[in-house]
Amino acid sequence: VTAKKDFDQCASVEEALTMPKPPTDVRSQLRVWLGSDKEKLRAVRVVDELNEPNRLPLLEKCGIIGKVDEVEEKEFDEAGEKAQDDPGGRGPKSPRVKLKHPVEHADDLAKVTLTKVIKGRAAKMMMHQGRDQKRHLIEELMHMDAHHSSGVQTSTEEIDQTDPIPRAVQMEAAFQTMLGRSVGRALDEIAKEKTREVGYNRVAKMATYAEGVRRRREGKEAGHRQAALRLRLYEDSFRNSIGTMVQREADTLVDDALAEGVGECAKRRALQEARATARFVNPVLNAMEEEQHGQDAILNRLMEQLLWPHVERRRVEAGLALHQRRFTHAAQRTIEETVGCCRLSEDTYCC
Repeated sequence: VTAKKDFDQCASVEEALTMPKPPTDVRSQLRVWLGSDKEKLRAVRVVDELNEPNRLPLLEKCGIIGKVDEVEEKEFDEAGEKAQDDPGGRGPKSPRVKLKHPVEHADDLAKVTLTKVIKGRAAKMMMHQGRDQKRHLIEELMHMDAHHSSGVQTSTEEIDQTDPIPRAVQMEAAFQTMLGRSVGRALDEIAKEKTREVGYNRVAKMATYAEGVRRRREGKEAGHRQAALRLRLYEDSFRNSIGTMVQREADTLVDDALAEGVGECAKRRALQEARATARFVNPVLNAMEEEQHGQDAILNRLMEQLLWPHVERRRVEAGLALHQRRFTHAAQRTIEETVGCCRLSEDTYCC
């Protein structure tokens, strides 16, 4: 409602209303415009009908399919008459016509019709171009014809005075102009926005594709790294197991060699001791046993040689321990006295 109230005050409406009128006679030119528009609309309608996928109704309407059927019937009748005229077969053979499928024949006729329509439209376009080129001459002739004819207005002043353009028509024309401009701007913005959105979508698809390629590459590289790491761990474990096995075998061989050497040495030492005992100790023991006192003398001699040195050694160790305890006790007492003096002096200083 507000738009309708403010419509008279719009600058575009004022400009459309104050626009100068064409200098030519509108009524005389109206016949040419209407005729050209009708021809153009008719040509466009025919082309649209021919561009439709199902052209059989149009061909039936034009009478093309009926003509094809009549031509085929005539051909069949002529062929039958020739066969009856020459029953013996001694005359010349009649030529045979290769018959086509009705749909294919209709397509061919439609192509021919479309070619004729296109040629006619080209001729009409040439006529319209010639009319546009000779527009001034046509206007002059129409003006002269209107001037010599009776009852025809010849001046634009008379047309303006007798048949003025209604204000509603002017408002409608201005409104249509503004609406066309607004729709054009809106369509332009929509096209730009669509182009921008298509560009954004293309960039987003490219970014998504690049991200997918990067992730697949990272996945492949991660898989290669994990495979290499597993192979390295397997090689390290295999190497460690081999090293452990070799070390174990070496230790076993060394232990066997040492055990064999120690056993050989012990056997040799035992043989030497046995030989020394049999050579040196046994004669002494035999001589001692042969003495007068016998075993008592042997025990006394063993006590002197074995027990008394041990007892003397224990006595010396006990004296040495007592001497050490004496010095330790003296040092401990000195330390306790020193600590007591330090505590006493610290208490005195605090007081």
